[in-house]
Amino acid sequence: MLDQNLREYNSQIITSITNLNFKTNIDADVLSFVKLYIKTYKKTNFLGTFGSRLYELLINIDWDHPESTQFLKSLATEACIKELIQIIEIVKFLKRKKFDNFLEKIQYLPSLFKKDKFLLKGRTVDDPLLTNIHIRFLDYDSVKYCRGQKKRQIISNWKNYVSEISDHNNFDILECYHHNSAKTKDVTTQLNKRKQIFVDMKCLQMVAEIDEAIERLDQESLDKNFGFRRITLSSVANAYRELFKTEDDIIIIPVTDEITKQSFDAKQFVDICDNLPFMNGFPIFDHYGLVGSTKVKNYVLVGERDTQTFFIGYASYE
Repeated sequence: MLDQNLREYNSQIITSITNLNFKTNIDADVLSFVKLYIKTYKKTNFLGTFGSRLYELLINIDWDHPESTQFLKSLATEACIKELIQIIEIVKFLKRKKFDNFLEKIQYLPSLFKKDKFLLKGRTVDDPLLTNIHIRFLDYDSVKYCRGQKKRQIISNWKNYVSEISDHNNFDILECYHHNSAKTKDVTTQLNKRKQIFVDMKCLQMVAEIDEAIERLDQESLDKNFGFRRITLSSVANAYRELFKTEDDIIIIPVTDEITKQSFDAKQFVDICDNLPFMNGFPIFDHYGLVGSTKVKNYVLVGERDTQTFFIGYASYE
């Protein structure tokens, strides 16, 4: 069972999550592209092999999900989407005119820029039921099915990693990853102070690296990931070893319906994150996992969105 300190941390995190006040606007331009693409793809074979995978993704997404259009804009830039709309219209015109020679060349034109502007790797673009990625956009029965397909895994040898959270590889530093943690602001303040030192020393490369670190923190703000912080599994494993003083293998156990029946803590977080009021019952994570040791019985709960891992809270599980 979780000790009192972890219970108190969970209570603070849950309060922070339930106080979220965030609304996602549906982007009309994105929906226009989706409707146009779905309508014309089979007639034009637009984007070739990649296009077929994109088509499978688009037809399976629930576009009522408040994050749906924002998600597609993370796949392709706004400018890219507008270019694609224009090229589709050109392809449709050439198709009507039966200008087959030009059509063959132009319909693959997007491949010249999709590598740079489609930000996610091609393997993540396909029917979510096949990839087990982006499943939060499916109906909830399919979401639960996909979560049940995940397998528990051992996190690779922790000794081979250098922690991304500096040498303070202990429980306290995980507070930086708590939902909307005030310590995140403290980290930003410290980074800005360090940046000024390098500015005065004219060390431009170090300034640029600190700017990147600050930008990463900004990207993990409320409007990006609902106040949840990204963290690598190796960092979780390292911090877990310090917290529970164990040398056991660290594993990640996928959170399924069966797990939530046996873990009140996991169920509490999953229920909240899958049914936040502002999301109208749409999940904000694809998968959940318990990171820890089966001998300790206490775990760090993480969520996964688009193959990225986020810290959520703490859980007991027998």
